[in-house]
Amino acid sequence: IISLFILVLMSLGMIEYNNFTRYTYVYTSFFEISFFALILANRFHENKKDKIIIEADLADTKEIANHDGLTHLYNRQYLESYSSDYFNEKRNTHQNTSVIMLDIDKFKVVNDTYGHGVGDIILINVANIFTNLTRESDVVARYGGEEFIIILPNTSMQNAQTIAEKIRINVEKMKTKYEDDKELSVTISLGISLLRADDISMKSVITRADKALYESKATGRNKVSINIEDNKIIPISSM
Repeated sequence: IISLFILVLMSLGMIEYNNFTRYTYVYTSFFEISFFALILANRFHENKKDKIIIEADLADTKEIANHDGLTHLYNRQYLESYSSDYFNEKRNTHQNTSVIMLDIDKFKVVNDTYGHGVGDIILINVANIFTNLTRESDVVARYGGEEFIIILPNTSMQNAQTIAEKIRINVEKMKTKYEDDKELSVTISLGISLLRADDISMKSVITRADKALYESKATGRNKVSINIEDNKIIPISSM
């Protein structure tokens, strides 16, 4: 604005056009252009920072939306989305994929007897065991209540059985403290199934794992059962 004002006054003859006014106009223009460029650069930098903050906030929001608030495992919503994408990606690769479905035995009795606060501590503790005994590539999710699902990519039925047994034994040995000096133990029942070539979705695999889990509960709890076929479920005695 200042340089433009000087130029207008010179054009109207209101100020004399000489070296002083000419250089004043040039230097003023240079200063204004430089100042304006700095303003634009600062605005660009601020917008970039705002964009980074927004992207980080969106990532945090997505992370929260995908996880269970208590156990910090994946939640059912994420599991269903992941399962669908995973199935579409792996259905023709013939890679072994095992699914473990598990449930804390008589958990309602625990809540009714010791209170939901103790029940929540147990859920957190067993969730930590699941995380510690699985790989980063595995997906461990709280399916609902005291029920959990573990998807094991590139894992045979035999290897899944080994993992399930380790989990079962560690949960059985786990002690949950309550009322300062008291301890409580729980057990879990587990069912395993394997992704097959004729499956139309991961839901079919989960359904078979659920049937195997029911067999574990029906035959005494605290054990692992494997579902080889729809009507061929083998309970494995607990160690």
